[in-house]
Amino acid sequence: MIKSLCALVVMCIGTEVFSQKIDSLNIYSSSMKKEIKTLVVHPSNNKYQKLPTVYILHGYSGYPKRTLTKDTPSLVKLSEEMQMIFVLPDGNYDSWYIDSPNLKYETFIAKELTGFIQKNYSSD
Repeated sequence: MIKSLCALVVMCIGTEVFSQKIDSLNIYSSSMKKEIKTLVVHPSNNKYQKLPTVYILHGYSGYPKRTLTKDTPSLVKLSEEMQMIFVLPDGNYDSWYIDSPNLKYETFIAKELTGFIQKNYSSD
């Protein structure tokens, strides 16, 4: 019984120390008239202090989940250690994050996404 209680206490303490969160969102882009998949990695225990925010854009043919799991898996740990928010939008297969006649990824990231993040997270 005592061993079980000690194990429970250790697990609870460990959970609080490393309590970052990953949100998987579909953010509507009015400029492209579609939802854009976006991952947001943030410390979950910091609700009042404004946090620095880094937008990480995947490369050609990439996608946010791969960036988080294979390219830079340390982001989850860094979010907690550095008290930072990391935002990983999906730039489609080959958008190059620019505005073109059919796609407006530059507008989405520079205006719509940053506005959404500042409104819904404690982003600096």
